[in-house]
Order: sequence, then structure tokens, then C-alpha cells
Amino acid sequence: MNLSELRTEVRDVINRSVDAFSNADIDENINRVLRVVAIGFTFEDMRKTYSTSTIADQKIYNYPTDMKDVYSLRLIDGASSRKLLVKNQRAFDKMYPYPEQQSTGRPEVYVDYGSYFQVHRVPDAAYEIHMRCSIYPAVMSTDAAEPLITGIDPAIVAGASAFSFARIREPEFAEYWNGVYLRLIQNAIGGNHSAEDWTPTGVGFSLLPSAPRAHDNPFAGRTV
Repeated sequence: MNLSELRTEVRDVINRSVDAFSNADIDENINRVLRVVAIGFTFEDMRKTYSTSTIADQKIYNYPTDMKDVYSLRLIDGASSRKLLVKNQRAFDKMYPYPEQQSTGRPEVYVDYGSYFQVHRVPDAAYEIHMRCSIYPAVMSTDAAEPLITGIDPAIVAGASAFSFARIREPEFAEYWNGVYLRLIQNAIGGNHSAEDWTPTGVGFSLLPSAPRAHDNPFAGRTV
């Protein structure tokens, strides 16, 4: 479904006119659900590859916009291509408090920090960098826009309906549709394709506030 179709489905559920609950409000709730879903679990549709190039004597480079997690960085240089090793920022700073004092050369390691990464050695030339990472879904703002994450349209509708009912202070309906959302998103997580050599365990994440329980916190990964 595109944004217009999702909006129509949500409006049918909440049974409110445009005057009572605007299209902009529904669109906001649809996008909120997508963000909650993406924070709680990294679907295969969120996994992307990007390429960039180093610049001689420049050590810091920005990650892609709205990136969630980085999985690997590879330096491409023919037969000398290599996977860059990730270093903890504290350990790196202890070893190289002033990287510019070291001779420049082909980078071997990188430090993941906030919205950017730092390579070492400081490059002596332009090298192509290939990155495997995951990104958050972009905010949908046009009727024809479609969610980055496919196969979860019913969960998006249920979640946006729960948000909408909560907003108009109808807690019973909000709770009901939150329950529908939880069941649908757990099924989607279980059926999501994965090429990993391990079996992840999907955990539901409620849209509505509840008492925090650290032992079943589903949120993992880094937010940039």
C-alpha cells in the first residue's frame, strides 16, 4: 500500500471525518509506527550498501543520512582490499591521541562515533569505501510514497489506528488495536527473511506506555 491507501484504511478504522481528524494527523501516526517498528527490529528491507571515497589527509567521514547500524566497512584497493577493523573509541584515543602525528597511508581501522566514522591511518590518497549498514525508513510525505519495509501494511494500519485512538482519548479502542498491532508485527518479525548464521528471537514492542521491564527490552543497536 502507498501512503494514501494506508491513510484510507486507518480512517475506516477510526471512523472520523477529515474535519474531526485530519489527513496530516493520520500521516504522522503512520510514520510514527514505521519508526517504532524500525527501532525495535531491523528488517531485511532496511539493510543497504553504500559507497564513498576517502580524501587525502582527511580522517573523518559522515555516515548515510538516518543510518541505524553499521555492519562492516571495506577499503577497496585492488589486491590490497581489506575489511577495516572497528576499534573502541576509548581504546583508540588512548593508542592514538593525535593521529596526525602518525604517517599517512592506507586505512586499516575505523572508529564508529555518532553520525560519523574516523579512519586510521589518515588516508594518503583517495580509496573507495564500501559500507554495509541499515537505515531507518524515510518519512512518507506524498500520497504515492510506499513504506521502505514491505509486508507489514496490516501492522502499520493497526498501529496507526492505536495511535489515533489514543490521541482522541478512546483508550479501550487504542488498547485493542495495539494488541492487534503486536500480534501482526510479531508474525512479520518471525517471517522476515534473514541470511544470518544465527536465529534471532523476535520480541513484541508495544505502542502504548507501560511499566518498563529491563529484562524484556526489545530495543537494540545504535541510533545515529
